[in-house]
Amino acid sequence: MTFAELLANARRARGITQRQLAARVGITEATICLYERGNRLPKIDRLLRLAGALNVDAAELLPPK
Repeated sequence: MTFAELLANARRARGITQRQLAARVGITEATICLYERGNRLPKIDRLLRLAGALNVDAAELLPPK
């Protein structure tokens, strides 16, 4: 699985919208959309904020090697 798929799955599993996740992280909904489409990857600080907002370990959002 890709980061995009893992992020989208984690968000949907928690029943939150892209807009809600963006607000929790302090970024735009468009940025979440770019992440979930696989058009952009977050920097480490943002990855950590995404993980915190989703209440998951950051490693759960990273694809296996």
